Formats: sequence, C-alpha cells, structure tokens
Amino acid sequence: MANSVNFPLNLRPSARSYKPGQYPQTFFKSINGATSVVQFGAQESNAELTLQFSNIDDSAADSIIAVYESANGYWNYVNFTDGKVMDGAGSSMQRRMNEHNPRVPSRSPLKWRFKEPPTVTYKFRNRCDVSCTFTAFLDGV
Repeated sequence: MANSVNFPLNLRPSARSYKPGQYPQTFFKSINGATSVVQFGAQESNAELTLQFSNIDDSAADSIIAVYESANGYWNYVNFTDGKVMDGAGSSMQRRMNEHNPRVPSRSPLKWRFKEPPTVTYKFRNRCDVSCTFTAFLDGV
C-alpha cells in the first residue's frame, strides 16, 4: 500500500483547473446505428487537477520538485488536505478536488499522483512560474 507525501503547506496556487473523472464504461454501436453502453462501476476515476504558481522563488519551486521526486520514487500519493492548495475554492469544490466521495463521506478512494513532472519557467533571477498536473487514480487497496 502506498503512502502519501504532503504538498508544500505554504504554497497557494495562482490558478488551478479541475476536470472531474470519468466513469468506466464502453460504448457499442451496432450496424443500424443503435448504441448500447456498458458501465463497469459507479466510481469516477482519472480526474485531473492542474496547479499554476506564478512568480515564486527558487526555494518554493525546489520544494515542489522535491515532492515530485518523493512521490514518484515510491509511487506515493500526493496529499493536499492540510495546505493552501485548495484555498480560494468554495467548500463544496474543495471537497470535490480533494476527491471526497459524496456517496461514502468517510472514504476517499481516489488518490492524487503526478501526471507528469512539474514545469518550471524562469522569468527573472530566482523568480519562476511552476505548473503541476495531477491525476486521481482509483487504486485497489
């Protein structure tokens, strides 16, 4: 079972985007054009969260890269619940982005992992923009 790595607690993103997950399903289209759908479960997975940090210093960018290395070195989850990452979103969207399952409030089966390495773009000396994209996986436990 994987552990979680906390995202830097003091970093608040300049922008974030969230795309809800998809349900596991397959579409079958017959010769006459009729479509049937087979749904394989009732839990969304593969949600995406993109965080953008503007005009942060090198040490903050380094802390994000350290979380990336720590999380991917052992395939750990990334935990956002205690930090400022979700600040600015309303409470219902915070629960959704934290992958709170409304049907089973005590259980959160979706876990965030880095989709790709963070992108660091330098603007000035010791000042940069960082973009991170995460995918929420439904891991069997």
